[in-house]
Amino acid sequence: MFTCVCFLFIVLVGNGEGTTSFKPLSGSIDTLIHLREMFHREDIDDNGIIEYTDARETDIRVDANHDGVYTQEEFDADPDLSGYNQRREWIQLDVNNDGIITHEDTKLIFFLGPPQYNLEQFLEFFANQRSPRRGEITVKSFVLAEENFRLTDINDNGLVSEREFTSVFRVADYNHDGVLQNLELNRYRPLQNVPVNEYCSDVTAGCMVEDFLVMFKESDVNNDGTLGLKEFLVTFGTLMDSTV
Repeated sequence: MFTCVCFLFIVLVGNGEGTTSFKPLSGSIDTLIHLREMFHREDIDDNGIIEYTDARETDIRVDANHDGVYTQEEFDADPDLSGYNQRREWIQLDVNNDGIITHEDTKLIFFLGPPQYNLEQFLEFFANQRSPRRGEITVKSFVLAEENFRLTDINDNGLVSEREFTSVFRVADYNHDGVLQNLELNRYRPLQNVPVNEYCSDVTAGCMVEDFLVMFKESDVNNDGTLGLKEFLVTFGTLMDSTV
């Protein structure tokens, strides 16, 4: 059964209404990265939201023997559910308690709950099912930092190089004076929404590219000259937590 259905049903039964009000949620960086990968796998049409059509296509894909029924064995074997309390999830998904899950369950969940979810909503609901852990960041910070990572990763290879890091600086430096000041700081993607005094040596004089490269080099824990998503989030996602 489509992984997203799991969290949609949790939302649905969590308050009995299909609407939610929730406090800021958090998760470990590793957990949120894993959930992010799940989201993009389930977002079949790559439009940034998970909706009924995505669920239908996933139902077809995971139904290995094409009999229209998702059994406990198939559910337990689903690699996307690794690390979850699968028995609990199964009970929640088997709406009529008949020991199987069919596409009718999926339709019911989308009919009664919200029709679609973006990455932030997806992460918030799944994070809410996780036990608190040390070293967590808020989902909001994760989503903002993840977006900045993707925009800074100009060649879309999953790594941010020092060259890309400085190229985005030059784009943000609207007047081309070699420093970022005032509104220009808000245009520098890797550190949007981060307190300026966290990285700028003299805010009144403006922030130079060297101020940012110090943070880049400190974040590059394996010293390969690039930042992977986890390295990026450890520094920049954590900094955003103080402002969101």
